Amino acid sequence: MWVMGDAGERASLLRGVPIFASCGEREISRLAALLSPIEVVPGETLAREGEPGQGLILIAEGRAAASLGDKRVATFGPGSFFGQIELLERSPYRATLAAETSMRVYVLGTRGFQALIDQSPALARALLRSLALGLREKERDPALPRGRGLTVPQDDSTPAQPGGRSFPSK
Repeated sequence: MWVMGDAGERASLLRGVPIFASCGEREISRLAALLSPIEVVPGETLAREGEPGQGLILIAEGRAAASLGDKRVATFGPGSFFGQIELLERSPYRATLAAETSMRVYVLGTRGFQALIDQSPALARALLRSLALGLREKERDPALPRGRGLTVPQDDSTPAQPGGRSFPSK
């Protein structure tokens, strides 16, 4: 039976997740204390597409495949993570994640995470900084599509422009 890895391993895995990039040592330590270690056997499903997200999965050892329907879309190995959007939004998993090998993973459950955010304004601010940095990086990449703003017509007879909802300019 696997016993939870040392604090350094847990902290290192958390630092590899972009939403935690702006977290200081104190926040990382508090998050690490919430991690649950899980041993996974080959073929076991860790997350199922469309089912409620239970938390963020951090892979310490082993390999898993993500699929959408019957199509394999990604492979995850040591240092990888799965479910950061679902952790933040408390939304269903967008893909299925199944173990290809024996694995050691940590799970940061949504309940504990949400409770910690409620108790720690510093963590909430760090998460917002990390999300803002991610958005800024997307804005800098000319290959990525830009967000669409609202299109305001000059008068009520001007038709709506593609890419945004029209509002009267009164």
